[in-house]
Amino acid sequence: MDKNKVVQKLPYTNDIWTLNEKAFRKEVSRLSAIANKRIERLIARDWEDSPALRSLFENGEVRFSVRGKSLTEVQKMTAQLTKFLRAETSTVRGAIADIKDIANITGVTYNSVKELKVKAKKFFELASKIKQYLKSQQDTAAALNYQKIWNQINQYTQEENIDLSAAEVSVDDLLAHVDEILAKSRSKKFEHMDGFEDFDLL
Repeated sequence: MDKNKVVQKLPYTNDIWTLNEKAFRKEVSRLSAIANKRIERLIARDWEDSPALRSLFENGEVRFSVRGKSLTEVQKMTAQLTKFLRAETSTVRGAIADIKDIANITGVTYNSVKELKVKAKKFFELASKIKQYLKSQQDTAAALNYQKIWNQINQYTQEENIDLSAAEVSVDDLLAHVDEILAKSRSKKFEHMDGFEDFDLL
């Protein structure tokens, strides 16, 4: 296990689904309050790009509440709620550990978490667009080994002395050099790596 990885302790028991309706609603209401506090902290600390929080927003959840919901609706929400609470990046501490882990994998250097956060956002936006580019080119010789793509981006930015945290650095401008970024890997076979499916969901 990576030393930075945060394992969230679940604030509920595994028998939540066996509770009667009244007890179930009460427990889900308690868990909703915990999750909502995490959401507020992430937003207050400018971590809207946390994978756990982004996933919630993409699924239409902004805050959790049992009020006005039928039992079926509460059960559906609870699935999202427990998924969020289990996620490493549902807390600020977990979100920080996550991008530090990514930096270790890719070799990205940084002097502060604030700097790393800015770099990571551009880094993954660029990696996502490179993935789309490779798919559009039907490049079967480059079947998306995400770590190699990350490493190539990092190597290219270091060689060209590009600071991803600088405001004037545009992802679209970098994308114009996609062939240069991937040049050193063209002769290598890219293979899918388990555990990196969601690299563009920072």
